[in-house]
Amino acid sequence: MNEILDEVPIKNNKTRFSKLSFALSILTFVMFAIIYANIPKTIVAGDGISSIPMLLIFVTRVLCVLGLLFVFVSFEKKEPSTWYKWFGAVLNMVWFLVLVGTVIFARFFE
Repeated sequence: MNEILDEVPIKNNKTRFSKLSFALSILTFVMFAIIYANIPKTIVAGDGISSIPMLLIFVTRVLCVLGLLFVFVSFEKKEPSTWYKWFGAVLNMVWFLVLVGTVIFARFFE
């Protein structure tokens, strides 16, 4: 006699992790743009090649991995499907592939 007959499932309207993954994908884009802007267009034999600060590269890697983590958490928490959830998910996957590609490219030509 003490059972609930009409149990209504609670709908999850929170989109915290979707918004975080979207924001991190935009920040990762900015970091990649800064890194590629620091690459010299021409190299003169007498001048040394200016190196990109390692802190910038480290922060870009961390943002990329955190963006992917938040994408997986947003899918795991079954957050509602919104444009920024999918846009952030796709961009974070693209940035991760770019990151892996640049690491492989750098190791290949060392």
